[in-house]
Amino acid sequence: MMTTRQTRAGACGALGALFAVGAIAIFAAQTFLCLQAGEWPSMSVIDLIKLFATPPWLEKPDAWIGLYEIVDAIPITFICMIAAYIAVASEKAASE
Repeated sequence: MMTTRQTRAGACGALGALFAVGAIAIFAAQTFLCLQAGEWPSMSVIDLIKLFATPPWLEKPDAWIGLYEIVDAIPITFICMIAAYIAVASEKAASE
């Protein structure tokens, strides 16, 4: 019978794998679109946020422009890989 700790460790590992596969899928989609159109499509964290909400600040930032530029420069694949690493590290910590 699995303990709660083993269940949490397994869930963290599965979540990490999901994020890693997501990052690979996004990179593959970007590569496909680049080969098709001839230019690399930018998919930033701003684009990810726009999928779920569209606050006016994301459409036309009039304040905190530096923050917008920083967040817009971070690729979604980077965030997915960081999330995967955190989940896998949590799995290893939970299984010990």
